[in-house]
Amino acid sequence: DQKLKSYKSLAFCYQYLKNFSKAKSYFLKQLQCAWLLNNNRYELLAYDFIGMQYFYLGEIDKARFYHDKMISGYIEPIESPLRKLGIAKLINDSSGGKKPSVKNYLKKIEGC
Repeated sequence: DQKLKSYKSLAFCYQYLKNFSKAKSYFLKQLQCAWLLNNNRYELLAYDFIGMQYFYLGEIDKARFYHDKMISGYIEPIESPLRKLGIAKLINDSSGGKKPSVKNYLKKIEGC
């Protein structure tokens, strides 16, 4: 839960500095973390915030795509390849680029 809030706070700092690309990257980490923790509320918030960054960047179609996900209450299915890839990327990034073992990956998923 603290990581979710930290990613969101960092993203808002970059948004305030008008570095919307960097803000988007932290909101994407928030989304990945929400997937890892099965936190639907933060997943939907992440869709909204990602959409806002795309809007600020002038990418209206992408902004609408994420906004529609949030408005419709879309939750990425647990078995979705996109969700699994996002979780694996978050874990890999968090491990300092070291490839996490399957055992540790399963521990993190089961511990949520």
